[in-house]
Amino acid sequence: MFDYLAELGLPEEVVSFFFTFFIGAIAVSAVIGIAIYLLESISVYKMAKSAEIKNPWLAFVPVANDWVFGTLAEKYKKKNGTKSARFGGNSAYRINSSYNIYGNFRKGNYGLRT
Repeated sequence: MFDYLAELGLPEEVVSFFFTFFIGAIAVSAVIGIAIYLLESISVYKMAKSAEIKNPWLAFVPVANDWVFGTLAEKYKKKNGTKSARFGGNSAYRINSSYNIYGNFRKGNYGLRT
């Protein structure tokens, strides 16, 4: 299978040992990763269900579970009465700031005041 390694002088037993070791390490890492992902998804699903969030099953979808986290954060308030997260306004501010920076560069204003 790895004839070019045998040409380098490595015994075939050594090559097959390392190949088997690395395949085993990848398999163990994959199993651990899937187990962690499932535990996290189940816990987010239970939080979303108890908070009565619409579509709690989205906790099992890789990118959509971020939406569930955001919805959970928006739902609850801090002790002083303000909301803990406001995602829409924050992203609109970032887009507007980026556009203003780009517009100033197009006009030749590089932020230097003279």
